Amino acid sequence: MLSRSSRPRRAGRRTLALLLAPLAALPAVALPAVGPAAPASAVTYGTTVRSPVKTAPWALSLWRGARSTGPVRFLCTATAVAPQVVVTAAHCVQQKGFFYVEVGAGRLGAGKRVPVEAVTDHPRYRSERFRYDIAVLRPLLPLALPSYATAGTASLARSVKAGRQPSLGLYGWGLDERERLGRLRSATLRTAPDTVVDAFGRAFDERSMIAAGRPLPSGRYAGGCNGDSGGPLVVGQGGTRYLVGVTSFGAEGCDQDLPTVFTSVGDYAHWLSTASSALPRQARTANRALPVPTTKPTVRGDAVVGGTVTCDPGVWTANATRVTATWFRGQARLEAGASHQVVPQDAGATLRCVVRATSQAGAATRVARVSVPPAAARPA
Repeated sequence: MLSRSSRPRRAGRRTLALLLAPLAALPAVALPAVGPAAPASAVTYGTTVRSPVKTAPWALSLWRGARSTGPVRFLCTATAVAPQVVVTAAHCVQQKGFFYVEVGAGRLGAGKRVPVEAVTDHPRYRSERFRYDIAVLRPLLPLALPSYATAGTASLARSVKAGRQPSLGLYGWGLDERERLGRLRSATLRTAPDTVVDAFGRAFDERSMIAAGRPLPSGRYAGGCNGDSGGPLVVGQGGTRYLVGVTSFGAEGCDQDLPTVFTSVGDYAHWLSTASSALPRQARTANRALPVPTTKPTVRGDAVVGGTVTCDPGVWTANATRVTATWFRGQARLEAGASHQVVPQDAGATLRCVVRATSQAGAATRVARVSVPPAAARPA
């Protein structure tokens, strides 16, 4: 690719948009249940990834909930580069609330959502709408994926921009050209020529961005759409997938007449390394995730009148700063503490031990139950 630095830049002639999912149009699912996914796809003019868990386990969906309880909504796409390092676009994490990455999904909403406990976006993103569009997240639990993408280097970024990488792979969970949602899609792209990139005008920064697409006979482009934001543009070398781009913006609408623009990961290699290294400290000082039990609360003991039952609160994630147990009979609160002596009033009832774990982000509860048999009938 020839350098654009010596040519005057034209103002953009298209309406450009960050490829963020339009939340009002996408399905909400209540925590912790998983809602049904629509019969759908993603990435414009791409192909469905038949087995995402095997083919691209590192291509994750990013979800957000406004409150600690209630529905969560699909938001963006993201890329796992380590068990507790996930890369996405900065514009995907500007809202307050609780973030989750979904792993092991064959369809959107059908996998396991892991809370995110720390988020760092590039400090200069807020001052410029399209530049510095990169962020890094720390899941609360290690993801334990079969494989991870590898963050691209500065030299690989130069190679991509120069057009020396003929095959670039885009992955995304967002909308397709018919605005359908639900399946991971991929498309093979190539670096866009200068004459096309000029249409982006001043929004495009050749020093830190990559423009790529696959031109079609119709004049449209295979590329990203809403919900693909933050997703991976990768280069395959041997068995390794190198993350060279983070999906950022493109022409407004899914039936695109321009290629997609990606944040060039290699040009942010130093920032990405530094920000990733700082995530554990950030998780300790400003944790953003609700605690999660790694083993569920259980009840043991003699659930008969005169016996004693004890509530084992289970094991919770390290961000839990306090764990308490309280006993209930129906809606009646009995006492706080792990143990409860079964009294005649408990006969025939189900006792509940409500375990409450608190982190800096708020509190989560889990319930363990035990039934007390009815009292034996007295002889007449």
